[in-house]
Amino acid sequence: MYTLFKVNINWGAYMVCAIMILLLFPSLSWYSYFALLIALHQFFLLFFSINSVIPIRYLLGSFMCLQMFIGPVLAYNGLDKYQYFMYQMKVPEAVYFSYALPAVILFILGLHINAKKLDGEVPDVKKIAEFTTQHPKLAYWLIGIGFGSSLVGGFFGSELSFVFYLLGSAKFVGVFLLILGNKKLKLIPLIIIYGSIILSSLGAGMFHDLLTWLIMLGSVLAIKFKPGINIKLGALFSFILLVIVIQQLKGVYRMAIGKGDRGDVETFTNVFEETQGSGGVFNLQSIAASNVRINQGFIITNIMLTVPDKVPYANGAELMQLLEAAFLPRLIAPNKLKAGDRT
Repeated sequence: MYTLFKVNINWGAYMVCAIMILLLFPSLSWYSYFALLIALHQFFLLFFSINSVIPIRYLLGSFMCLQMFIGPVLAYNGLDKYQYFMYQMKVPEAVYFSYALPAVILFILGLHINAKKLDGEVPDVKKIAEFTTQHPKLAYWLIGIGFGSSLVGGFFGSELSFVFYLLGSAKFVGVFLLILGNKKLKLIPLIIIYGSIILSSLGAGMFHDLLTWLIMLGSVLAIKFKPGINIKLGALFSFILLVIVIQQLKGVYRMAIGKGDRGDVETFTNVFEETQGSGGVFNLQSIAASNVRINQGFIITNIMLTVPDKVPYANGAELMQLLEAAFLPRLIAPNKLKAGDRT
C-alpha cells in the first residue's frame, strides 16, 4: 500500500480541509463526512502525483469517489430536492453508505495492492527522449494511424468500430511522445490533434473523451515542465470551470444540434449566451440539478430498492455472459454477446 500512504502529499493542507469541512457543514452525518475524507485523500493523491507520474490509479480512485461519494453526499445534504424524482436517492443515507463505503474502499485497495511504486506509471523521460531520437518518425506514424482509424471507424459495424476507436487513441500516444521526447514543445501537432477532438466533441455533443484527454495532456505537460503549486492550482480551477460550463450547457446544446443546428463553436457560443440570459451558467439551482452527472449512487439505490424484492438475485449470470463474450470464440459460443448488446 506504498502508493496510498507513503507518498508526498501535503498532510497539513489535508487536515485543514478536513477541519474546515467539519466547521462549515456541522450537520453532515458521519457517513458523509467519512466519505468526504476518503474522497479528499484521493484528490490530494491525484493532485500531488501530477509532475512525476501518469496518474492512472489515482485518476480511477478520484473518479470513483466523485461518483459514489461526492455526488451522493451532495444529494443527501440538500441537492436532491432540485432533482427529477427518478434520479433521487431511493434509500436512506445510512443504508447507501453502508454499502458504498466498503465497496469503494475495496476498489481503491485493489488498485494499489500490487502497485509497488507505481510501476509502469512513472515515465523515464531520458529513455523516451533517446527512443524518440532513434525513431524520429514513429510519433508521426502513430498520429497518422490514429487519425486514419478515427476517420474510417464509422464505416464499420459495432464489432469493428470499437477496435478502430481504440486505434484512434494512437494519435495521442504520438503527440505525447513528441512532448516528452523533444526539448521544444511542438505546438502544431498538439493544436491539430486537440483541435480535432474539440471539433468532434462539438459535432457529437459528447465531451467525455475531450475531458479525459485534457487530463492526460496536463499530466504529460506537468512531467515535462514541472509546474509549481500555484500553476497547478490555476490549471485545476480552470479545468473545474470548464467542466461546469460543459455540464450546464451540453443538454441544451444537444437539443440544438438535434433540431438541425450545426455542431460547432458558433452553436455552442449561442447556447452559452442564451443560458446567460435565462439565469446564467453558474445559477445554483441549475448546478444543483446537474448533480446527477456526478452522482452514480442513485443507480445503486435503485438496485437496492429493486433486488431482491422485485427482481431476484442473478447469482452471477450476467458476469458469466460477459466472460463468455470476452474469452470464448463464436465457434464455441455462437450466441455470445456482440459489441453494443445489452445484457
